Amino acid sequence: MTKSEQELRLGKYTVQGELGRGGFAVVHMAHDTVLRRDVALKLLHPQLLTDPAFVMRFENDARATAQLDHPRIATIYELGHHEGRMFMAIQLLSGGSLADRIKAHGRLAFAEAVRVVEDIAQALDYAHAAGFVHRDVKPSNILFNRHGDAILTDFGLVKAAESSVIARTTMGGLIGTPAYMAPEIWEGKSDGPGADIYALGCVLFEMLSGELLFTGATPPAVMLAHFQPHRYPDHWPDDTPAAIEAVLERALARDPAARYASAGALAADLRALAVRTADPLIEPYAALEAALAAHEWDHATILAQEIVTRDAGYRNIRALTDQAATGQRQTALARQVAQWRDTALAAERSGQVDAARAAARQWLELAPGDAEAQALLERLASAAQAATPPQPTLVGDRGDVDSAQSAESTPPAPAIAHTTQAVQRTWWPAAAISAGWVVGWIVSVAFAWVLENANVSTAAYAPTIIGWAAGWAGAGLIAGLVLRRLVSTRAKPVAALLAISWSLSMRAWRSASSDRALHQYRSSCSRSAGSSAGCSPRPA
Repeated sequence: MTKSEQELRLGKYTVQGELGRGGFAVVHMAHDTVLRRDVALKLLHPQLLTDPAFVMRFENDARATAQLDHPRIATIYELGHHEGRMFMAIQLLSGGSLADRIKAHGRLAFAEAVRVVEDIAQALDYAHAAGFVHRDVKPSNILFNRHGDAILTDFGLVKAAESSVIARTTMGGLIGTPAYMAPEIWEGKSDGPGADIYALGCVLFEMLSGELLFTGATPPAVMLAHFQPHRYPDHWPDDTPAAIEAVLERALARDPAARYASAGALAADLRALAVRTADPLIEPYAALEAALAAHEWDHATILAQEIVTRDAGYRNIRALTDQAATGQRQTALARQVAQWRDTALAAERSGQVDAARAAARQWLELAPGDAEAQALLERLASAAQAATPPQPTLVGDRGDVDSAQSAESTPPAPAIAHTTQAVQRTWWPAAAISAGWVVGWIVSVAFAWVLENANVSTAAYAPTIIGWAAGWAGAGLIAGLVLRRLVSTRAKPVAALLAISWSLSMRAWRSASSDRALHQYRSSCSRSAGSSAGCSPRPA
């Protein structure tokens, strides 16, 4: 075998070409002549092998990493030495790296970026659960198999290099890739799963924009960028939702505790964004479900109408619309019931029985069978019954204003019965007074007629006629007023006495007027005849 042939062979592996080069090793495509399969052969830089501590740490980490068995983590086939060279045979992934895709296309479509994050999130969550932290998640360590699945490689290399002075010198004193290193790593704090989630957020930004989020001319300049506010594009591509910035902010939070609890949580939020982007109604539909769960019926009704306007057959929007409308009606009804309840109870407390009863009835109409409303009506009925005064014997026998006010609350039906009974009992005063009034007028008229037939001057006896008429008219008027209940019970005897006195006074005035008229008659006779024999005698 010639020297050139020996250089192309490494033990059982035939080296076929270089795939890539990094700070730790050079990666070749090789063929396993024993198992007859192609592999990726990673050859560590010779200067690293001069540090026994590094070699020991690397071997230990490689053996531990080889135990990780996950479809999204590159499989380690073998770790070995050959003629002073240390190599690692790993799974060959023919789809190239994510770095190659970004370099070739500038940026990835949003849906493709989401798929990459989902694949790598599965690998990270599995490794974190097993106690491993990658510490160097970046596009060049994300490869694709022939099916297009994203695979994570190079677990454990950074951890092994941290304890090696030679490795630090070889890499310029910096272990890791500055653009993807979390702030806690720059600060020299212990790293954890949060550092990998931070790096995955950096990779996500790079996939969507085609550029690094944290840049600088030197590693210190890049480090400073990690501690500055994040600068996002003014306009994201059309397929990228604006809400992506909220996801990035959480993934790239300076405090590890404020980041996503797992890479899977980050992937889940991205997946939700992708679904909402593909389905514009998914977001208002989710908001509608949340509003219904919170019993925010008015807001839910608005959201439901918005969705129905855009797509009346969307999912079960009809059922949710009915649910929102029902909840809105029930809320409005409950609000009205509460208003009538408060009004009824307030009226009861202030002693307004009628107002409280009316409000309670409205309350009960809106809420049939409401025990509290029924109890209130019963209390009001009991209070009204206790406050009702005894029924009077005769209609109108109310002595004062207090009696009249008490009578106002008396139910109508008993009052009608009482009025009928009173009318039956009081017919004779009306009949007697009316008969007396009529007889008085007949006597007055008859007396006037007698005077006319007796050839006596009617004018002379005019006061007599007037006295009779005024007396009986006054008595009849006052009696009528008494009969029509325009005076109280206590004042009725006084009114009757006034009627009698008025009649007697009119009779006395009539007698005096008659005597005066007779005297005048006789005087006139004396002057005309010289004696009283010339005049006819005056009837008695």
